Amino acid sequence: MNTSIRPMPPYFIVRVPKKEQQERKDKIGSLYYPPAFAFMKRGMQCGEIVSIGQDAHVNFPAAEIGHFLLFHHFIEHKETKSKSKFFMVDEDDDYNYYAVTGLYHNGDRNLSYGIWDGESLIPNKENIFLFPEVAAKGDVENIDIHVEGMSNLVTNIAFEKASGGIITAKSVKRTREDMIRQMSVNRERIDKISPFMRWREDVVAEVKRLEEENNKISKEINKKRYEPFQIAGINEETQQFFWDAFKCSVGAGDFVYVLNLATHMIIEFQSVEYIVAGTQYIYAPLEWILNCYSKYKDLVAV
Repeated sequence: MNTSIRPMPPYFIVRVPKKEQQERKDKIGSLYYPPAFAFMKRGMQCGEIVSIGQDAHVNFPAAEIGHFLLFHHFIEHKETKSKSKFFMVDEDDDYNYYAVTGLYHNGDRNLSYGIWDGESLIPNKENIFLFPEVAAKGDVENIDIHVEGMSNLVTNIAFEKASGGIITAKSVKRTREDMIRQMSVNRERIDKISPFMRWREDVVAEVKRLEEENNKISKEINKKRYEPFQIAGINEETQQFFWDAFKCSVGAGDFVYVLNLATHMIIEFQSVEYIVAGTQYIYAPLEWILNCYSKYKDLVAV
């Protein structure tokens, strides 16, 4: 492809290496999966910028040719009725080339998230990059459990040391991924035992219990609340907004409260997973909330 050709004003043109893209779709580690299983589940979700439209540049001036653009998985996977790639504009022996919207245009949303400039992640002004929730870490080392007749078991449970030296399990908040995984396990169990419901009352009771548990988990997943997340990357305009609105200097490593239902978009870049959340779903920086509590704590009922 002639990379000197400029796209229409709202678009970036990116190139994605074919070899790495195919491996990403077909393989995780040493395990290969059939195309039907991998479809729409994995992709590079990034590509080297080779050309930038004028409006895309105005909307995201930090993006430059040679940077890596992070984008929605639709770019690599969406197809038309004729099965031709919807966003793909060209290809050569080594690369596939895609047009990626750099701003809302003609009914199409902005499908670009941000860039990697070689040193840091920089989202566009519509988004913020967050680190996903991580499992709780214990205050003490893993505990070896000795069971007669069995090899030693090392727990992955987070423990904490209470007053008096008593060690107890830490209270751990289940992540959305944990809850979805549990629902999947329950559903597999239901599918496995449901053929026996006609003859066994205990199976009927077990299926009912699992379905009720899944309903409770589903309600918990979809319950709206603001939760703290650590910032992985933030745009300068968003930083300025925080200063103007909250008088807080917020950057990578700081925490902000974000609507939980807006934190489901996950991308992976350089073997690290990040949440992409729209800036309109940010409630406030943690620093501002703590400052407010410190100032008005005497007025808060405990």
